[in-house]
Amino acid sequence: MQSGTPAMANNKNLSAASARISQAVIVAQHLKDPTVASARNATEAYNLILRRQQHAFEAALSRKSQVPGTTSTLISIRCGDLHEVLPKLETDLVDLIFADPPYGISASGPGFWARTAIHHDYEDTPEAARRVAICILREGFRISKPRANLLLFTDISHWDWLQRQAKSMGWTPFRRPLIWGKSQTEGLAPWGGAGPRITTELIFYATKGQRGMTNSPVDYIPESRVPRNERDHAAEKTSRTLKVPYRMLHSAWRFRTRSMLRLRQHLSRRQAGPSYRPRYRTRPEPRQHSDSASDPP
Repeated sequence: MQSGTPAMANNKNLSAASARISQAVIVAQHLKDPTVASARNATEAYNLILRRQQHAFEAALSRKSQVPGTTSTLISIRCGDLHEVLPKLETDLVDLIFADPPYGISASGPGFWARTAIHHDYEDTPEAARRVAICILREGFRISKPRANLLLFTDISHWDWLQRQAKSMGWTPFRRPLIWGKSQTEGLAPWGGAGPRITTELIFYATKGQRGMTNSPVDYIPESRVPRNERDHAAEKTSRTLKVPYRMLHSAWRFRTRSMLRLRQHLSRRQAGPSYRPRYRTRPEPRQHSDSASDPP
């Protein structure tokens, strides 16, 4: 057994060396990509390349999933400047606006750049952030259906301002944020050792036409953030983080969008007649919001 140990160790060393060489070759082929070139080490660069290839594969798979003979899918993506795209959209279009705009906290500055190879490569001044928020609130109210909801990631420094702006444009804002607990350890420490790390983010919630939520969930979402070496964007959220608040608001919408086959099966199991009404049609209307002192905290 002992006589074979050196040979086994040599084989493992050769395999590891071969793997490192293969990774180095792949990284060298992608060094013209600024994101890859700015990686802090070869492993991070290699992981970035793998993520890009995975997304390309998923995009190709999505294209193949289109209905034969058509060019349409269930998802429509408009890529462009928000200030130019939103005003061109028709009215009565959406029942949920879910946005993660810049926070206006100088995330494009050197303090953030030192933390990750995936940077906030955009203007992140308070003024720029509020211009984006105004467009989302104003145009979002116009393009949304008579009963709709709004979820907006934001920084606490904009909270009172968002409340006032949303009300002035017709939204009914909830006076407290939904809170995303994204980590137990990792977080920016603005004051270094003299202050706490920031491990949470806030979500501004407002409703139009008193649509409200489908139930009364807790206001805290404990979902871990995307690991640093897997992020494609510095502020990337996990799919689970996005699904939780979405489900708070739109389980009724998801019921309505079932296929006709599923709907027929659903009706058949309940032996429903002409008077059948899906449960989302018969649930009580959400309580009317107000700013009175009787509102619970």
